[in-house]
Amino acid sequence: SGEDIGFSPAEEEQVYSEAISSYESILARGSYGGRLDELLYQMAKAHALTGQQDASIQRLKQLVGLYPDSPLVPEARFRLAESAFAEGQYAEAESGYRQLIASGDSEEFSTKARYMLGWSQFKQGPSAWNRAAGTFVEVLDEFLPQEQSLESVSESSVDTIDDTFRVLALMAARKGGPDTLIAWLDKAQPRPWEHLLFDRLADYYAIQGKTGASVAACAQAATYYEGLAPQVGQNGEVLRLAGDARLQAGHFPGALDNFRKAAYEAPGYSEAADAAWAAVTLLRDGVDQQYGATAFKPGLEDLSD
Repeated sequence: SGEDIGFSPAEEEQVYSEAISSYESILARGSYGGRLDELLYQMAKAHALTGQQDASIQRLKQLVGLYPDSPLVPEARFRLAESAFAEGQYAEAESGYRQLIASGDSEEFSTKARYMLGWSQFKQGPSAWNRAAGTFVEVLDEFLPQEQSLESVSESSVDTIDDTFRVLALMAARKGGPDTLIAWLDKAQPRPWEHLLFDRLADYYAIQGKTGASVAACAQAATYYEGLAPQVGQNGEVLRLAGDARLQAGHFPGALDNFRKAAYEAPGYSEAADAAWAAVTLLRDGVDQQYGATAFKPGLEDLSD
């Protein structure tokens, strides 16, 4: 019933052990009026609760093998893949998570399974990182399908999304940096979260003390966005992202140019006013000499224009 009736751990284990004996006697008799898939599921749970993981896994495998159409199979597949992952059998875990996702039987487990699929691929080493990257990109697409999604992330999803950005940045940094990230992204389909991924890569380099690489990551992102803009019909957001990346890379004239294009040369862009204000702010800070000894030194006439 789910009620807490005050059993100690030892008493709980005794009760579950008695339940297992009862289940086994039912199976041994070969006659049972209920559903055997439910019986196997309950046995697997009871074995797990008494610390008998191998026996629990065997019951789950029986459930999947004997009753593939059971509504309990998606959870059983997920538990089997989880067990393989915990045992360090990452290739087996990958296969399990893939089967669950491909079956399309359970929305409840598909998101978590895709996330864990990415980790099972990552754990297999650099030779599997391209597969892992593709999976993690799908995870971000699922959590952040639209620009508005960035403003409404549920608290329960924050850690998952953050870890996904982190592992993508880590893999990219160890394989080839920004060029690797660009190869993992679809140029024909700009995503609303891409700038956050480049930011995370820049942060990773900064934490490692590689400030030059951090700046270079932002500059590479800007180049990526600028090359993408002419290929996209509604390119206002891409141009604005290019402006943000140039700004972080310290390329202020390029940032100003991108902000202005987003503001005045991208018809229908809903954030045009914000892009224009970013350009004005950039000029104002330049007049106030906020950027130190750089080649970007606009005057009052530039600002007033």
